[in-house]
Amino acid sequence: MEGYSSSFLAYVCVITVLGTVVFLRLLMSEVQLTHRLIIYAILLVALERICYMYLAALPGLLVFTVACLLAFQSLSPPKLSVQGKSVFITGCDSGFGKTMAQHFDSLGFEVFATVLNKNGPGAKELLQICSEQLTLIQMDLTKPEDIERALQITKEKLGEKGLWGLVNNAGRCSTLSNAELTAMSHYRDCMEINFFGAIAITKGFLPLIRRAKGRIVNVSSPVGEVPLPFLAAYGASKAALTLFTNILRLELSHWGVKVCNILPGPYKTALLGESPLWCARKTTSSTGLCVAKNKQN
Repeated sequence: MEGYSSSFLAYVCVITVLGTVVFLRLLMSEVQLTHRLIIYAILLVALERICYMYLAALPGLLVFTVACLLAFQSLSPPKLSVQGKSVFITGCDSGFGKTMAQHFDSLGFEVFATVLNKNGPGAKELLQICSEQLTLIQMDLTKPEDIERALQITKEKLGEKGLWGLVNNAGRCSTLSNAELTAMSHYRDCMEINFFGAIAITKGFLPLIRRAKGRIVNVSSPVGEVPLPFLAAYGASKAALTLFTNILRLELSHWGVKVCNILPGPYKTALLGESPLWCARKTTSSTGLCVAKNKQN
């Protein structure tokens, strides 16, 4: 009776662990409730009865456990192949953009990384750390000729291939100021870079994305959804970007193009801080405040 109870409890433990993991993966949408999953569950229940009734305790438990592991493995989504895939990332001087460029390069993607200053420390570090597959492009989102040049460089490199991924990461917070006191130039500055710049890049690269049935990732911000004091200009531009992304997702779904928004929390990036590059190109306003820096948020 003691051996019977131990064997029964061992089977129950295996079933409980497997069932819990599958349930959690269903909740996280990592596994879909399909006919295959239901068939696997029925077969495993039948196998458990056969092993329990007709095999010795340890061999039966081993056979059942191996079958559970094989079934679980078959439910896992296949790993993405990076062979022949390329990603275009904006705003790679520092922060999220530079980290993403390094990470995608380390995975084996062909990376096109744009920087505001090709001779800056961030750009030099990328060239030192990353492989020869990385292409560094100097680009100012407010200059249409820079965007067109970046598009031509990418097309020449890709040839007939499409672009698998576009990450609109570059952005800027031009000031921390009361909404009433914030100069109109700051509102226009944030919209020009965070919103219109992302739209211009997206429109230019969409034919390449559509060809590869790729994906577009726009890095927005929680302040585009949650109003915070002193961030009216930045928040408004990110709110516009979020809505644009949601509409684009609907419009491109039938083309097989995936579109998503990322709203990162408070990370230590170059969102604020003095920047000679940005301050040099920034129109002097009545507030006299220049706290902007090229950032990836």
